[in-house]
Amino acid sequence: MRLLYLGDTRSPHFRAWPRHFLAAGHDVHVCHVGRDAAEVFAGPQWHVPARAISCGLRGVWRVSALEVRSLARRISPDVVHSHLILPTGYLAELARVRPHVATAWGSEVLIDPSGRQQRLIARVATGAELLTADSRHLLDALRVYGADESRLRFVPWGVDREWARRARGVSREDAATRVGLPRDRRIVLAHRGSRRIFRPDLIVRAAALVRAEVPDVLVVIIVDTTHDAWPLDELASLVDDLRIADAVIFRPKIAHDEVAFLFRAAAVCVSYAESDSAPTSVLEALAVGVPVVVSDLPWVHEPDYHEARLAVVSDASVETLAGALVAAVLAPEPEDVEANRSLVARRFDREVLFGSVGDEYERLAGDRRPKTHARRSA
Repeated sequence: MRLLYLGDTRSPHFRAWPRHFLAAGHDVHVCHVGRDAAEVFAGPQWHVPARAISCGLRGVWRVSALEVRSLARRISPDVVHSHLILPTGYLAELARVRPHVATAWGSEVLIDPSGRQQRLIARVATGAELLTADSRHLLDALRVYGADESRLRFVPWGVDREWARRARGVSREDAATRVGLPRDRRIVLAHRGSRRIFRPDLIVRAAALVRAEVPDVLVVIIVDTTHDAWPLDELASLVDDLRIADAVIFRPKIAHDEVAFLFRAAAVCVSYAESDSAPTSVLEALAVGVPVVVSDLPWVHEPDYHEARLAVVSDASVETLAGALVAAVLAPEPEDVEANRSLVARRFDREVLFGSVGDEYERLAGDRRPKTHARRSA
């Protein structure tokens, strides 16, 4: 099949999709949609629009949609798969490309959008031939926007087996050395980044309480440079005010192949999101063998995820978060680590999950071909 993917190529989780289907022998094309420059990777054929996508400017929307429509006419894909309902899914609907598979990521649907954005989400929810999401909560939100039950699919993005296996084969100390962290510190990794939605300020404040109980702790906060990131100078000032400069460091993002070793180096990972679907990075940390502290969001209570042995923080207090981190660092449960590894291997294998989407691609492409042929013969 010839597949066209639309999305932000800076995200390793987006890149996993075209890479998987390229390895499966399909003719894969990628069109970058995002404010920043594309992150090009080997394999697929690349198409980068001349203009960035903007939710606020109707003229830019229409110009970008014309570019996508022109691209689709040139390459004639069997399926177009967009990632993020806004802006990418709406762009595909505006371009009227078919058949269209739209994958929701979470907060673009779950955080209260404006009235105009609600209309754009509804157009995707009612227009795309197939809608996927990695949590039931997110599928419920799409239903509210008018998505028909027959077009909804629960598809976690899963974990690459080999990616996790390589990191599990090294010690925590050696993994720390590999990613440039000290071997002799117990590491708390805030891997989700410094966007405001991930509450890096709360994690910094919790770090002060954690260090009082675990003097050798090192809290590593991954830094984002996006428009919605917490200003780094403000976080650094907070660290100075709390006098914990020896216990907190900020690190830029690294290549996804190395993220597995970053997880392996940690005593615990923390994902304190204010809004989220089911984060793939949490599953990745569990697959590598790391305990994870998470905020109490609907996905953690869903049947598909409730077997995961997570430390769930039910309120946004510094004390509660710090207590969960201290417990994970000082009293890890080996049985929980093994149970989580087993769960990910059994239910969240990326090859199996993406394979199910490949079956859907075949169905949609098959539905389309006879109709196309009929029009041509007419």
